[in-house]
Amino acid sequence: MKKVLTDLVQADMELWFDPNGIGDTPEVILRTSLTDYQRGNEPENTNRTIEEVTHVLNVNFEALKKIGPVRATIRWFNRERLRQQATLHGNWKAAKAELDLWCGGIAIYRDGFRIGFSGQSTGEDWLGLDSSALKRGGFAVNRIQTVGALEISRKENPGLVDRSNREGLIESPESNLVRDMLSKFAIDELRRYIGHEGQEEKKARLNDIVESAPATIRARILQAEQGLTSIRSKVPADVQESVQSIANNLHFIKNEVTRFEEASKLATERREDILELAGVGTVMSGVLHELTRTTGHTRQLLQKLSKDESPGTKALLTKLDSEIKAINTRLRQLDPLTPSGRHRKEIFNLSALLNTILEGYGARFERHNIIPEFKISGVDDTQPVEVNMVRGFVSLAIENLITNSVYWVQQGGRSDRRITLELDAESRTLTLRDNGPGISPADKDRIFTAGFTMRPKGQGLGLFIAAEVATYHDARLLLDSADEDGRYRGFVLELPKE
Repeated sequence: MKKVLTDLVQADMELWFDPNGIGDTPEVILRTSLTDYQRGNEPENTNRTIEEVTHVLNVNFEALKKIGPVRATIRWFNRERLRQQATLHGNWKAAKAELDLWCGGIAIYRDGFRIGFSGQSTGEDWLGLDSSALKRGGFAVNRIQTVGALEISRKENPGLVDRSNREGLIESPESNLVRDMLSKFAIDELRRYIGHEGQEEKKARLNDIVESAPATIRARILQAEQGLTSIRSKVPADVQESVQSIANNLHFIKNEVTRFEEASKLATERREDILELAGVGTVMSGVLHELTRTTGHTRQLLQKLSKDESPGTKALLTKLDSEIKAINTRLRQLDPLTPSGRHRKEIFNLSALLNTILEGYGARFERHNIIPEFKISGVDDTQPVEVNMVRGFVSLAIENLITNSVYWVQQGGRSDRRITLELDAESRTLTLRDNGPGISPADKDRIFTAGFTMRPKGQGLGLFIAAEVATYHDARLLLDSADEDGRYRGFVLELPKE
């Protein structure tokens, strides 16, 4: 690559992976280094441990060891900015010709020799750069603005085999893992850093959730209702009340989904605050998750009824009733997000709201063996702790923080899973802590960034939304201080002082 182009690189992303360990720390198996030449910042280096890499890629360490060590370099050019800078220096034609020659994505080099047409604009988009850019609503990191190289060797990477036409790698568990690794630890991180995903792209991502969820939720409710119809004719009189309660609550959920759907359409059409759409999308996802469990329980009930297991049937009905009531509790707390109550600040008792939210998570806590604790300091427990905020937005932020903790306490390998909320009336703070694996120091500055996630199928919206809620109220959401092992296991919401 000629100097006329290398002088105009916007950003470099380098990735090293070695299952045997990088440097003097064998538990660190992946390292990335991001250099922003335009802003003149120091390289941003991030180390990832065995535990982190296996979790994000959803594989075991044995599968990673089969890949062998690899290295990748990705150079990103913003063509519009490149044109402006090169024109200023009078060498635009030469720079464009050089970029057109090299661009095309990430080429694969084995022992220094390029594999076929990989990394050329006319070749296969083996890393899916263009398709993922389309899904995100922007072309920040795509093949026409990217030049890259993946370095492998015949000796170290026997599981990465060329196709017979040498136009890429044969599909295999190893090649798929390399693709996922580059996408999640290099490409996604580069995209986030560039910050090309503006409000429209964030809304587009939430739109996907909002548009698809209502129909799926209604289908889940229909399944549950059909199951209840079969159950009603078979259960004894002493549990008919529970069956009717479940039916009534399902009807309520169906009506609420319609209201949330209307709210999402208004938010989309007017392009108002992203929090509106975020709220609706989060509610939809949460309800869908719980309803999937509900329909599973109705199937279990039908199986038990066919075997005449009446004691077990009664217990399951009671559990099903409580879980559906919990969904309704959550929906009622988020009711201000629907058109009739949007954006209205009000003075309310935050401690009462927190108690109600925790009550709504009761079935989920029980299911995952999580012990919740809620403490109030600075005032007597019976005294209200009042805030002037949008109740629905606050519910949304707290739900996202709790949901985040519910997931991570299950990944820590501990049997005593705990989530603690402490509301301090004197310092006007709400602290949420859990005893999960915690947040790596490498991620502390990006944890609230839209799209950042360490969950295999996460969307990276929950903590971002919670932070946006705080900003909306002129408040702040921060990480609590690190624990002795250097990892972060708590969030502090600084409440408005008014």
